[in-house]
Amino acid sequence: MSAKHDAGLHAVLRVRSVRERDSRLGLHQALAEQAGAQQSLAGLHAAVAQSPDLDRVGAGAFLALRQSVAGVSARLGEMREEVSWRGTVADEARARHAADRSRERAVEMLLERRAAERAAERRRVEAKEADDLTSARFGRGDQR
Repeated sequence: MSAKHDAGLHAVLRVRSVRERDSRLGLHQALAEQAGAQQSLAGLHAAVAQSPDLDRVGAGAFLALRQSVAGVSARLGEMREEVSWRGTVADEARARHAADRSRERAVEMLLERRAAERAAERRRVEAKEADDLTSARFGRGDQR
């Protein structure tokens, strides 16, 4: 019955629900990408930590290892930036999802309030009708 009374609000709720679902999926995606970037960064740190000491290798290995460390260092800088960027994206996705969820909940609460108001009005009408019937019976002398 409330759908008949609040068809427009139900349409708004459907749109808000779709937006909330989309932003929730976007948040999950952003968090997964952030976690992947953090894992890559941790892997690079582990690779650097496991590299042999430069003073324990020969001259040829030293040059190769030095170039390798320089490449890993550059990649570490890039990964730090990517982790930071992905964190910013995740924060934005989190905020967007919270706003979408809040908007959806506001429409849900409005629909609930309107349904409660209609139910209260129905109870008032039913109580008035019951009072009117009782008064009419009493007026006829029918006191059952």
